[in-house]
Amino acid sequence: MMRTSRRSLIFGMSLLLATPSVSLAVAGAANAAETSTSVRSGAVVATPKMGTQPKSQVSAAASWGTKPRTARNPVVPEQCGTNITLVLDASGSIGGNNNNVRNAARSFLDSLKDTGSQGRVLDFATGVRQTAPMSLITGSSLSGGGIHDDALNAYYRNGQKGVPITGRSWHYRGSGNPTSTRRYTGPFNASSNNERQYTNWQAALEESSGQGTELVVFITDGDPSAATSNGKSNQGLDAPPHVPDYLIKLDRNDGQDYSFWKGINAANDLKASGRNPRVLAVGVGKALSNNTSLNRLKAVAGPDVYDGTGSFDINVDDVTTVRDFNRLGESLKKVATELCSPSVTITKLAQTADSAQYVPTQGWDMTVSPSVPSGTYTWTQPDKGDPPGPKTLTTNSNGQAQFQWEPSGSVTSTAQISETVKNGYTFNSASCRRLDDGVPSNDPPFVNGSATFTSKSFDIPVGPEAIVTCEYRNSFDYAPGISLTKRAADDPVRGNANGWDETYTFEVKNTGNAPLNGVAVSDSKCQSISGPTGDTNLDGWLDQSETWTYTCTRKISHPTTDQDITEPNTADVIAVDPNKTLVSATAQVSVSVKTPAIKVDKVATRPDGTLIGPTDEVPA
Repeated sequence: MMRTSRRSLIFGMSLLLATPSVSLAVAGAANAAETSTSVRSGAVVATPKMGTQPKSQVSAAASWGTKPRTARNPVVPEQCGTNITLVLDASGSIGGNNNNVRNAARSFLDSLKDTGSQGRVLDFATGVRQTAPMSLITGSSLSGGGIHDDALNAYYRNGQKGVPITGRSWHYRGSGNPTSTRRYTGPFNASSNNERQYTNWQAALEESSGQGTELVVFITDGDPSAATSNGKSNQGLDAPPHVPDYLIKLDRNDGQDYSFWKGINAANDLKASGRNPRVLAVGVGKALSNNTSLNRLKAVAGPDVYDGTGSFDINVDDVTTVRDFNRLGESLKKVATELCSPSVTITKLAQTADSAQYVPTQGWDMTVSPSVPSGTYTWTQPDKGDPPGPKTLTTNSNGQAQFQWEPSGSVTSTAQISETVKNGYTFNSASCRRLDDGVPSNDPPFVNGSATFTSKSFDIPVGPEAIVTCEYRNSFDYAPGISLTKRAADDPVRGNANGWDETYTFEVKNTGNAPLNGVAVSDSKCQSISGPTGDTNLDGWLDQSETWTYTCTRKISHPTTDQDITEPNTADVIAVDPNKTLVSATAQVSVSVKTPAIKVDKVATRPDGTLIGPTDEVPA
């Protein structure tokens, strides 16, 4: 999206524009950062006074430790395909607002589905857990049983506060040095409901690193009130000896500073880890009850605050505030819009020779050619900074091709979308979804955010805050075929007397372009057919490279005769291809049946040549 940097606008014009300003004083010695804050275009931006540290709070100290400085917030690439860790506060104070948080998280992920973006989900209270690893955000992942759907359903499940944890918890006595063992009572069973519903920023932010995270969206409704004794973020803040696992009730006096400062350490470590993820802190509800609470969020993420009005800039704003839980989803959608708009992400869904299911498919060329009325644009991806002109991308291992551009001004582009159809495939249909700042578009041809196309090339309007996702479907040109060959082991055979045990062999081959399933050989004269052999990969599918062999043995019997006898035998085979098309073949073989016999005639004669009859007497 084409935007003017509000950072430049605010600092460059601060002497020219008379705009009200408010001071956000951090309460308590531990939070005594000397800053002033100016409000402009809906953003609250902290401006360092002379002699103070830019982008961080002035360090404060206590007898037991020193407040960490806030590390500069890294920059996240403003494009679709970002790896995002979504962190949800599940502490007891969320209470009846848990469905608002769950629905807002779902709206956020839904705005990014099928854009090539990946999402990881954590929830936290006294402890933290991962409910979804970094995974591609898709319609399937958000549907019933999908990895992200399961993660959101696990949040505050059945009204259960906190997240499941094990180990021990220790209660801060309310005052005194929080690094001293004597300031705690315990241990208690950390898994009990009362113990596990505190707010541990440290644990949540420590867990947020890794898995390629580029942006952390950290949602919380309150100040930290817990810490992890044996966590990673103890730099300059000693852990109380012999008090392992979880420290809770750190919501007063030095205990509040201790849990807060460990949260800053964890955020600083997070920003320096892996891909140097940016942290966007989202304060909702009670997190905005006073300036002290707001300043704690700024100390974790950074000084610039967006209050929900005007334009949001992902690489300027460090904190966004939402006073009403019902509007949390709307606020999170702005994050998705900032990353992805305007853009078109195409998912190629194609059948294969092996499956009639339409699945994301790699290796297809997709082309997008934007045009901007009375203006121009530059490409964001692919080839960031390239001038106008069509771009062709080959779908990646997720079956996706991502296109994003920056128009010259807040105008609607027209994008021509097309594909190169591969040999052996037929274009079926295309459908697109358009969200404008998270809201389904009704800009024709879109109706309630959806449009369907019957041509492989079409034009669509893409608004300046639009995220468009399209699916192209291509069917495989199935041409199934099967052959059957039948052979007799013996020819000719003897049919009389005890008959002949004849063995027949059937060979079945795939003569088509797709594997066959449900192969069945029948022979009306064979009671039992054995086989097959030849299924080399044992998958139950007759592949083009395989020959399956069956056998049967039957008795051939025939009365003795002096006539020529031929014994015909017919076999059939049927099978189906992945598209449920039935194929069949028939084979016949005939064998010659012999019925041999012998007759003996005995004749006796006298010396004179006359025949001796059966009753004649012959002299000795």
